[in-house]
Amino acid sequence: MTEKTALVTGGSRGIGAATARLAVESDVVRMFAEAESQLGPIVALVNNAGIVTPQARVDEMSAERIERALAVNVLGAILDVAGGR
Repeated sequence: MTEKTALVTGGSRGIGAATARLAVESDVVRMFAEAESQLGPIVALVNNAGIVTPQARVDEMSAERIERALAVNVLGAILDVAGGR
């Protein structure tokens, strides 16, 4: 069996503490580069990073809260799938 490398992203605790801020493109690029230099080509991605905020009405949410959720949950996922490139 040939060894293959999967990159697993996580949250801000546990396994995710060792990853990057996934909504920051330069961090994602660095994460992939470091993983590939140490482990070889990445052939699979488990994009498990995301944040959940307490339930609230949209009109009760600050713009910062909405921007952070979109940055991590949407932009971060896109950057990961693109391999940070």
